[in-house]
Amino acid sequence: MPTTLTLKKTPFLKTLKTVVQNITAQNAIPVLKYVYFDVQIDKLILKSSNATTTLEKTMPVEEDILTIDGQPTTLLIDAKFFLTVANSLNSDYITLIVDDTKKTITLKTPSTEMDLKGLDAEQYPRIKEINNQQAISLDTKAFVQALNETVVSVSNQESRPILTGIHLRFTDTHFIVEATDSHTLSQKRLPKPENAPEKLDLVLPTLAIKQLQQLTTDELLFAYDESSAVFTSENVTLTTRLIEGNYPDVDRLLGGHYGRQTVMDTKELQDTVKRAQIILSNGEKGHTLLHTDGIATITAKAPENVANLSETLTTFTETLEEDEDQTFDIAFNPSFMAKLLATLKSDLVNIDFMGPVRPMRITSPDDDSLLHLLTPVRQN
Repeated sequence: MPTTLTLKKTPFLKTLKTVVQNITAQNAIPVLKYVYFDVQIDKLILKSSNATTTLEKTMPVEEDILTIDGQPTTLLIDAKFFLTVANSLNSDYITLIVDDTKKTITLKTPSTEMDLKGLDAEQYPRIKEINNQQAISLDTKAFVQALNETVVSVSNQESRPILTGIHLRFTDTHFIVEATDSHTLSQKRLPKPENAPEKLDLVLPTLAIKQLQQLTTDELLFAYDESSAVFTSENVTLTTRLIEGNYPDVDRLLGGHYGRQTVMDTKELQDTVKRAQIILSNGEKGHTLLHTDGIATITAKAPENVANLSETLTTFTETLEEDEDQTFDIAFNPSFMAKLLATLKSDLVNIDFMGPVRPMRITSPDDDSLLHLLTPVRQN
């Protein structure tokens, strides 16, 4: 006998859209274009995969949201086509009739009835199961914020796959979330969870990060093995492959002595850097220069002097050690600077220097748990 579901359209479409977004256009496995319907007695589970990440979202039976009449059943339906059809229906509620024998789903409203052909759910790849008996409990809000603050330094260059994800590791006292693309580096230090094992060393791919950034629940359970990780929160389970390889020793990159320490107004610096980006938008060989001699001036010159910018920052303080020169110049990529500044929440920003060809350190006076490094541009 077919199984009948009655769903409130808005929450159902919200869940469906999230699941469908996990499907990528580059899927080499045709069946991964389908969403997996798993209808149980007390809930509906929607599942999608892109061969790297598998996302499961659960809608529990709830008055005025979801009712289920019939036996448990499963079916595969073309994901994006089904979403388009469901979104087109003009009704607050949608009735789905799942017929496992005919491999069809019928969508009904008071004025519309549509039949869609599906596939046997047995054709769907089996998802690797990870033992989560020793799962680590994470504060979802803090973890998602850490991802947002460090993802800006993830590389998009497939020539070095290990840099195309976010590195997670434990120290004796902290949970480290970090990323680098060799031009910038971002690191967030969180308190080490109470139930955490001694060691953690894994790299999450971008596809997993995008899904985790959408989580809003209070608690997140995290388990992993040598090749995969699983994140579980209320009504959401995300399983992901990990990126293979050894991540660079970030702590080594963070060492060094910063003899020149400065404080600037975050918003003022952001606005100036944005104008520098505009000046250089038509040329790749231009550069932006920060010049300090008691005051700070930012200049930008486009190739062949098509456009120039010179701007003095009104908020600027500088602390120098005795052996530091009064005058200092360092060139940087304004696009890289802009993406790092965008993660800061404070009114002021600390930017510290080791020299004109050494990475500059960017931190917030209000939050020493987050730091960025920006590699300077060598001047011709």
